Amino acid sequence: ISIFMTHLSNYGNDRLGLYTFVNLANFMQTWTNLRLQTLPPVQLAHKYFELFPDQKDPLWQ
Repeated sequence: ISIFMTHLSNYGNDRLGLYTFVNLANFMQTWTNLRLQTLPPVQLAHKYFELFPDQKDPLWQ
């Protein structure tokens, strides 16, 4: 699981981040055998902590 976050609202809705992610997804779908999937945020969090239960407690440094 990889989680990516764009900060569109932080940068005045800069479209470059969105453009990059859309084109990266298109590239991956066209030129690789990888299958990209997504889930709604809450379900994604549950899936992530299912795979990495030791990450449930936050590490503050």
